[in-house]
Amino acid sequence: MWGELDEYSRQIQSKVLNEYRQFSSVLEILFKEQPENTIKTFQEEKKIILSVIQQEWNQHTYFRNCDQALSKAKEALNTQIALLKSVF
Repeated sequence: MWGELDEYSRQIQSKVLNEYRQFSSVLEILFKEQPENTIKTFQEEKKIILSVIQQEWNQHTYFRNCDQALSKAKEALNTQIALLKSVF
């Protein structure tokens, strides 16, 4: 499903990965004292987002095509934002 990335695309991927890692690090700090189910949901959604950014398959993520992968990543990010809103 994933194609080879050219140099420009790899640079974008690297930037998105770096920015998401920074964002998720902040969320991890904010969620530190939250109920276990909030932390678990955040971590599950994080796995989905990272697998799409890094274009990796694992036992938690399977996508039929790139459109589905993007859709699932958007859903996961929206879930994380909703968790953040529910906490603060």
